[in-house]
Order: sequence, then C-alpha cells, then structure tokens
Amino acid sequence: MRFDKEIATNSAIVQSERRLSMRFRSDDLVDDIMRSAPYTIPVFLAFRMACVGCPIATFHTVEDACREHGIDREKFLAALCECVPA
Repeated sequence: MRFDKEIATNSAIVQSERRLSMRFRSDDLVDDIMRSAPYTIPVFLAFRMACVGCPIATFHTVEDACREHGIDREKFLAALCECVPA
C-alpha cells in the first residue's frame, strides 16, 4: 500500500513539474506552439488571432503575431501559460 502512495505522489510531482516547465516565450514560433500544444489553439482564437492554419504562423514568433494583431504580449503569454492542462 505504501508503494502505491509513493507512485501516486511521484506522479503528481512529475505532472506539477511538467506544468511549471511548460513556459511559452515571446520568441517561440506560433506554429510550433500550436503543433506541440494544441490545447493553446482556443487561446489564439479567443484573442481573435487568425493564426490557426495561416501560412505565416510557421515564421511568426509570438512577439510578431501580437504586434501584428495589436495584442498585449504579456497578457497573451499569461493566457497561454494558464491553459496548460493539469
């Protein structure tokens, strides 16, 4: 029984560390974010960013996309980080 509790605790720690390590940065490519973390797509849409399916997304960083769409970069990055699943 103690072994099961240790496994559960270790699993929770790993998940927590993974969530903390999932940081998005302003120099990340938009397409890379959406491909590696598809749960971020609703965030792009909520900010009215038409990056989903856009051929420029493979070249634009978050910084570029926020500037082009007139979006506050820090608020957008915070929203991306908040959407990371538990």
